[in-house]
Amino acid sequence: MADDKKTDLPGESEYGPDYITLTNDEGYEETFELVDTMDYEGCTYVALLTASEDPEKYLNDDGRMIIMKVTEEDGERYLDDVTDDDEFDTVSEMFLARLADLYEFGDDEE
Repeated sequence: MADDKKTDLPGESEYGPDYITLTNDEGYEETFELVDTMDYEGCTYVALLTASEDPEKYLNDDGRMIIMKVTEEDGERYLDDVTDDDEFDTVSEMFLARLADLYEFGDDEE
């Protein structure tokens, strides 16, 4: 993903999932479901999953979670890639731990 993806972050919705459409530097738009938001060391991070209205595409999606950092410039909020490997690893582990409490993760299929 490219840097500087402008977005209006939605608020928490009690009626269903929140969706964010991001536009990269090349103008390509993609919609994501906002899975979780958290603050860590003075920064806000979001966890996103690819969203699709096409059931076939949704079922075939690899389900990778995308983690991005919320930045602000001139009063506008942006989502940026987390470029520091240590920061990314720490935040990813924190999101996985938080989400593991809500969803079943793992290879245990019965």
